[in-house]
Amino acid sequence: MGYIVTVDQAIALISSLGACGAAIATFLTVRQIAKQREDAYRPELVLSRTIFKASKSPLLAGALPTHWLRMVDEIERPELRFGLPLSNIGFGTAKNVIATWRFPIEDAVSDMNKLLRRTHVSGRVVLTGGGLSVEGENIGKTFSMWRNQNVQNIDYVLPAAERSDPQVLALPHAYILAVSTIAFLAWAVRDQPGAANPFLELPLLTVALDYYDVADRQHRSVYEISFNIIMWQAEAFDAYLEPRKRTT
Repeated sequence: MGYIVTVDQAIALISSLGACGAAIATFLTVRQIAKQREDAYRPELVLSRTIFKASKSPLLAGALPTHWLRMVDEIERPELRFGLPLSNIGFGTAKNVIATWRFPIEDAVSDMNKLLRRTHVSGRVVLTGGGLSVEGENIGKTFSMWRNQNVQNIDYVLPAAERSDPQVLALPHAYILAVSTIAFLAWAVRDQPGAANPFLELPLLTVALDYYDVADRQHRSVYEISFNIIMWQAEAFDAYLEPRKRTT
């Protein structure tokens, strides 16, 4: 014998289904609002292209062009340490930022020594004690502790809307020293038979940015930074650094 649903029962069932549907819709709406609120406070750190001039340092002996100055609207921007503009284009503050640099410095040392041998100038480039040591005739003597430069910490980065200028993420000095040495030595052998552009094979500098939002959710961005020469002289050059965000 089949079960007969009365009109009152049918109305109650329909009302229950309607209430259930309304509850589901409310839940989905609340979840969407929560996601939008989360996205609204999500920080996003980005690095910008940097044009700069390199020249002989006024503080160091030797002719290496290790004095790098950023150019902004064709005006030099003297800074305590040279670096890349770091902006937060999100709406929330990024905190506890850790920048981890990667650069095949062993390969760069090998390239520098090859160039040094071709110049027939007494000198040496070595990795020792976790640092880069460069010395030679007309080069002077410089030691840069790479081991203590490949991780940097920044307490927080405010959204771009809350500050007029971007922060600066300081470049590792050992990278500056390596590139400047390659530029100086390569100029000396530029007219030799078979001399190639040393900047075409310069390894990429990579930086991983790990940071947290105000809700302590972790975020990560990785950038590969290429070096691009504009103008090149014996003890100076103009160039730009081009950061590209890694998508995978």
